[in-house]
This record gives sequence, C-alpha cells and structure tokens, in this order.
Amino acid sequence: MTLLVEDLVVVQTDQEQKEAQQEFKGTDLTYDLEITFKHAFRGVRVPIHFITNVRCDTCQGMGSGGTINPVQYHTCQGSGRIRTQKGIFTIEKTCTTCIAEGAKVRVRKKLEQEVEKTEIYTFTL
Repeated sequence: MTLLVEDLVVVQTDQEQKEAQQEFKGTDLTYDLEITFKHAFRGVRVPIHFITNVRCDTCQGMGSGGTINPVQYHTCQGSGRIRTQKGIFTIEKTCTTCIAEGAKVRVRKKLEQEVEKTEIYTFTL
C-alpha cells in the first residue's frame, strides 16, 4: 500500500479537544485607585470601569446582532486554530490566545468594589 502526502491528515488529540472546550481563567486585572485617607479609614464603595472580552451567549462571540463587530485574534486570524508547516507536514493546534474561540466581542463592564475600612489598634505599654 502506498501512502501519499495528500492522504496524511492531522488529527486533533483528545487533550487539545478538552483544552478547547474548557473555560480558562484570564490574567488578573490591576486597577490604580486613589482614595482619601477618610475613605481608607471608614471604607467606601467605589465604581471602577474596565474593558474585557466576553463570549456572548446569543451570538457565541461571532457578532452581536449587528450592533458590535467581533474582534479577531491576530494569532489565528479568527479561525481558532494555528497551522505550522514542518517540511511536508502541516501541524494544526488550538490557538492558545483565544482557546479556539477565534473572535470575541469587546464590551465595557462596570464593577463596583468595596474598599474595606482600616482597623486601628491602640496598644498601651
């Protein structure tokens, strides 16, 4: 039996399939916030705003009913897969940037975070 290069098919491994289906935790957000000493002492509820990528349940991240265009990832050009040529072979893997999503809709979110009051202890020696 003769095996031709055209007959070779790259098969996605079980591990890659599991990785593509998992929800991955992103990196932690940092936010610089200036508050007064009084607010640090008593505590205060402060709204903060940030932009994040989310998967829309309605459109699965491929648009939003025509109101917002999805942002494609440059790593995979929106395909969710990365192809690498190794000689005569082509290796295809899940994109590690978007975890096989391909595109996300960027939305502005508002989060309200509470700054806990500072406890002051007095010691008498």
